[in-house]
Amino acid sequence: MKESIKKIILNLFLGLGILLLFITFVGWGDVITAIRGATPSLLFLGFLGGILATFTRGFIWKVVFDEFGYEYSLIEVFKHYYTGAFANGITPLGLAGGEPFIAYLLSKKYDLNYEKKLGAIFSADIIIYIPFLTLSVLGLGYFLVIFPTRPILSLLSVFILIPSIVVVLFFIGTWHLKDFVKDIAVFARKMLLSFINFVTLKWDELKIEERGDVPKKVERFYDSIEFAFSNKRTVSEAVFISHISRVLDVLSLFAFITALGFRPELLVVFFLVPMAGLGFFLPLPGGLGSQQLIMSILLVFIANIPLSVSSASVLLYRISTYGFIMVFGGYFAFKMSKEVF
Repeated sequence: MKESIKKIILNLFLGLGILLLFITFVGWGDVITAIRGATPSLLFLGFLGGILATFTRGFIWKVVFDEFGYEYSLIEVFKHYYTGAFANGITPLGLAGGEPFIAYLLSKKYDLNYEKKLGAIFSADIIIYIPFLTLSVLGLGYFLVIFPTRPILSLLSVFILIPSIVVVLFFIGTWHLKDFVKDIAVFARKMLLSFINFVTLKWDELKIEERGDVPKKVERFYDSIEFAFSNKRTVSEAVFISHISRVLDVLSLFAFITALGFRPELLVVFFLVPMAGLGFFLPLPGGLGSQQLIMSILLVFIANIPLSVSSASVLLYRISTYGFIMVFGGYFAFKMSKEVF
């Protein structure tokens, strides 16, 4: 446990380090000056849009949970979502670091099957991240048509297409190679038990050669995901809500940029936000540092916004989303952990 906490703290400092170094490179004075000159009413709209975007993603969990027959109130679902989002925000794999944590808490609190619950949460989060891929690829096509001569688009094409292809192939591969995934899970179990045997010297108490019930657990996890995506109406509703949440993200960032005295094309910002969101796939807590860096650079080279303004607006946007989740999600995670443990 202590080792896990050390890794979380290390990754948080790494993400913060990237962010602080970037702001230092831009110039703290320039960033602070840009924020001081902002229009208060537009700042309010920016924070409101960012917070509403996180609320909207909580609705996706509600839609998927209802499909599984979990009878949670809307308030309960929001607490669960923010707890999971908080865990994602502090674990190295921002995309899927918090799902096992919140699934474990909920399975213990409500006496539910862990694999089924994890499958439900994982399914909801797959839907949440779909707009990153769809809007990024669509936006890339738009930029290639509108700005065909800008050199950054070649680099951007590689940045967008390679992660998108890798993620799609990963999900296709893991879905069609279930036996391989089971073998990997069994191997991981054997390695873990062997380590425990070595440390505790309890050689006979743990049967490391047995496969245990790991294959059955993996099968239940797959069945849960398959069930989640079997109802096309539910999936369509969740995917629609997911894209609405990304529109709110765009409006939030657009309001912050406008508050700082610039008026970029809304459609440009509309596609830049999900593109920068691919930073979530990097092994940093919640995309911390990487998303700010990517988004700021794209705003400079594609939207022609000064670096100080783009950095300040992105910083405000991340405070309205990531910062809000860290505060409220951290509170709910602490409270739920106390209830379970």
